[in-house]
Amino acid sequence: MPLLYLAAAFYLLTGLYAARLLMRYESLDVALDLIEGKQRPFWSRYQTAYLTAGSLVIALSGLFSLFRLDLALYAALFAVAQQAAYFYYLAPRHMDPHDPPDPKGRRSSQNAYLGFCVFALALAWAFWAHHLRPVTALSPIEMMLAGGCGLAWIGYVVWLFLPRRWV
Repeated sequence: MPLLYLAAAFYLLTGLYAARLLMRYESLDVALDLIEGKQRPFWSRYQTAYLTAGSLVIALSGLFSLFRLDLALYAALFAVAQQAAYFYYLAPRHMDPHDPPDPKGRRSSQNAYLGFCVFALALAWAFWAHHLRPVTALSPIEMMLAGGCGLAWIGYVVWLFLPRRWV
């Protein structure tokens, strides 16, 4: 279980960090497009939104895992399915033709995806071994702590998607 806690903290932090980086790059792309006077293609904007949402779901699965909630497994399975759809359907057919990725970068992203699949398998094991629990099994203090973390996560998501002003 200690390894699962470490992995949960890792995916919570990396999911939040990846979402922040994606939104920062998006704001820079928007600023550059404003300067150049052109509009970004739909698939480029969709890719950023899709990957940011996926990063936030990964962070949510890490948060749920830290509290040993059974919702962690569902969030992780959703993130695995979302990433598989991206790597094996959306990116090759719709996004890569407009903006081909660096092969080394794509390979490292797929390796990270496989690492997250291992984390999802560990969560599945923890679920079937009854190490994960439903939300109703939390004590009042754990419920307040989990609720506070959930509210902080929602606040972070809202902050990420707020429009930025360019001075």
